[in-house]
Amino acid sequence: NAALASRERLMTDYGERVWTGVVPVDTHFRDASLVQLPISVAYPKTRGVTAYAKLLEVLEK
Repeated sequence: NAALASRERLMTDYGERVWTGVVPVDTHFRDASLVQLPISVAYPKTRGVTAYAKLLEVLEK
């Protein structure tokens, strides 16, 4: 699987600096694009928005 291989390479190269979370496949990204709104506005409680919010929390530390 290319995603797993990429993650393994990132862990090898950057170790602890790699975010351990994942952004899941979420069809709401496409749906938000169709209505020309950011997903956080169109579908604020979806799995994808939640995952990006967690990533943002880590980056802001």
